[in-house]
Amino acid sequence: MKWTSETPTEPGIYLFVLNKGKPRAVTVYDYCDDLCFDLSDNDGTSRYNVHFMRFFDPQWYGPIPEPTWE
Repeated sequence: MKWTSETPTEPGIYLFVLNKGKPRAVTVYDYCDDLCFDLSDNDGTSRYNVHFMRFFDPQWYGPIPEPTWE
């Protein structure tokens, strides 16, 4: 598995981590002609622009296949 600091360029499911913390699976989607994702924490859910996040030096892995139910 190879992490990258390159910003996602297409919608999909990605693993996302900041400061070598705990990875989270996030869905990157097209929102208002840009790529965004939502993160939930104790204060609720916040929407983030993937291009803005580059200032925080995130690491990305993906896109990964969407899970399926059998």
